Amino acid sequence: MTAEQKWQEARDILNSNPTEQELQKAIALIQEAVADNHAGAYFTLAMLYFTGNGFEQDKQKAFDYLQQSHALGYERSKLMLATFLIEGEFVEKDLSKAELYLRELAEKGDVDACAHLSQNIFDDVFPNDDKEEGVIWLRKAAELGHPTAMARLGQICGNRCQDEEAHFWFGKARSEGVEGIDEAEQQYSSETYSQRRIDYIRYCLSVKDYSAVSEIIERDANHGDTEALYLIADFYINGMGEDQFGIDVERGLKIYVELSSKGDAHADYMLGRLYGR
Repeated sequence: MTAEQKWQEARDILNSNPTEQELQKAIALIQEAVADNHAGAYFTLAMLYFTGNGFEQDKQKAFDYLQQSHALGYERSKLMLATFLIEGEFVEKDLSKAELYLRELAEKGDVDACAHLSQNIFDDVFPNDDKEEGVIWLRKAAELGHPTAMARLGQICGNRCQDEEAHFWFGKARSEGVEGIDEAEQQYSSETYSQRRIDYIRYCLSVKDYSAVSEIIERDANHGDTEALYLIADFYINGMGEDQFGIDVERGLKIYVELSSKGDAHADYMLGRLYGR
C-alpha cells in the first residue's frame, strides 16, 4: 500500500465516527505515511495533535507538523498556519502572512478559508475598511456549503432587510443541522421589518453609504410601502447624499401631495408643517 493509499484509508476511518480501535488503526496508517514524507499525512497528524484526538493535545507538535506539511507543498496547511500566525503562538505574529495564506486558499475555493477570511475581516483582525469584502467571502463560503456561513449570511441579509434571501439561507442552514436557526429567524419576521429598516438606514447614513439607503427605500416604495415613500420624500426635501437624493423640495412635496390625495393622514400632517397650515 502506498503512502497516499494509507493516508486516504486513515481519513476515511477518521470521518466515520471511529471506535477507539479504529482510531488507533488510522493513527498507525498516518504515521506510516508520515514516515514516507507524505504531505497530507503530516497535516492530518497535526490536526489530531491540535484537537487532542487520539493523543494528548499538543499545539507545539501540531505546529511543527503543519510546518512539515507546508514545506512539502500541502496547500491546506496554510489554513491552520494562518491561525497560529494570527495568535502569535509558537511563531512570531504575522497578520500579513496569515491574510495572504487565507486569501490564496479562498481564491482557490477552499470553503473553510473563505469563512475564516470573512470572519477575520468582520472582526478587524485584518485591517480592511471595506466590510463588504467580508460579506463577499461569507457568501462564497455559504455557496460552497459552509453551514455556519449560511446562518451568518441569513442574519446579515435580515439586518439589511433582504428578507427573502435571509429566509433562504436560514432554510439552508437548518437543513445542514445548524442549531438555533428557528430562534434566529424569528428576529427577522415581517413584524420587525420596519424597525430593522430604520436601524439599517441609520447605519448606512453613519458610514455615508447612500447608495444602500437608496436601494432599500426605492425597492420598498416600488412595492407600495408607504413608509418608504415618506422616507424618500423627506430625503428629497432635506437632501441626502450627493448622487441619490440631492435637495429637490418640489419632488418631495409631490410625493406627499400624491399620498394626501389618497387620504394619507401623515402626508396631510407633513404638508401642513411644510406649508405652515
